[in-house]
Amino acid sequence: MSAGTALSSFRETLSSTGLRFGVKGLAVDLVPLSRQEHGLSDIIMGMTDSSFDGARWDHRVKISKYVPNFLFGAVLAHELGHVWIANSRFEIAPTHEQSEGICELFAHIWLLASGFDAQTERWIARAVKRSDAYGNGYRWAASAFGVHRGPSVQADITDHFGAKDRNNPR
Repeated sequence: MSAGTALSSFRETLSSTGLRFGVKGLAVDLVPLSRQEHGLSDIIMGMTDSSFDGARWDHRVKISKYVPNFLFGAVLAHELGHVWIANSRFEIAPTHEQSEGICELFAHIWLLASGFDAQTERWIARAVKRSDAYGNGYRWAASAFGVHRGPSVQADITDHFGAKDRNNPR
């Protein structure tokens, strides 16, 4: 799948979820991510680099070119969740586990909107049982905010953590 085809398909499904990330001009690269490069022992499907130059945030999303087609949108939704959290400038910063859980929640909402097949169902079942920040965080986020479509899930998250000035770093 080409990046253009994948992004076009992602946009179509995203519009049906009600999630709004408010990101324009974001760089999304398909790259050969390797866990050894980053000192991690788990598989890397995506990552987001964010920096603040004193005037504005710059985000770059990298998605492994080895991500299966059926997961591309979920990985992109997860990474856009990190961008959304950074741009939201919450009064109370989510913990690492809460941030990963919120991003996993966005990924699951995207998967629900994209339609289920047996492969997707197996992946979700395995992901929610994980005992790391992703699994524990997802169970916390799903319990706190629910797994439903619509912008209300993002409004509920913003209400929970409180929003502050979006232009100032923490």
